[in-house]
Amino acid sequence: MGAKISREEDRRVLIIGASGFLGSKLFSALSVESDVIGTFFSRPALGLVYLNIQDKKQVSKLINKYNPHVIIACGGMTRPDECEKNQKRAYDVNVKGMNNLVECSKGKIIYISTDYVFSGEKGPYCEHDDPHPINYYGWTKYEAEKIVLKTDDNNLVLRVSGLYGYNERNNEFIETLIAKPVIYKADNCYSSNLFIDDVVNCINSFWNKSVRPLFV
Repeated sequence: MGAKISREEDRRVLIIGASGFLGSKLFSALSVESDVIGTFFSRPALGLVYLNIQDKKQVSKLINKYNPHVIIACGGMTRPDECEKNQKRAYDVNVKGMNNLVECSKGKIIYISTDYVFSGEKGPYCEHDDPHPINYYGWTKYEAEKIVLKTDDNNLVLRVSGLYGYNERNNEFIETLIAKPVIYKADNCYSSNLFIDDVVNCINSFWNKSVRPLFV
């Protein structure tokens, strides 16, 4: 079953990072029922608007132009190794960039975070577990979470883990499997992988302001 979103005639949604794996899936699904604006930074795609989230003037201009009711923040530096190697850029994108978005926003923010905010020593984790990131990527995401949640009670954080599935616009997951005859992965790591369509379907329930602010 594909991703389905309920009809909302007057809902305008801004997706930050709409050229990424989750962002592109959200863009396709939500565009059927809502007025959706999607942004890209390093991966141009048809129908998307360029945005450097590190530039607060750009962020402010974009939000004032489209005046979205909901902002779904999927973008950022998401590769842990790259964040370790370039910590300043990771901080500028994942933390300062999110702060720019929060300060300019006029509506609800749904922030897509990660299970990397946890140490990985316990698991499976729930919303009541205390975050304890052990790498720089996880730390930047946790800092961004705190910014989002303290700003507005209506904002939400969704921590996702190991996304997989098919995507018409960005299908890097399957393309990697096809292109590489051998894929090297750690054999001592465990993850509660999420089917990308299930994540998109769950987003539909998050328009409701009465839901709790944090999901794992």
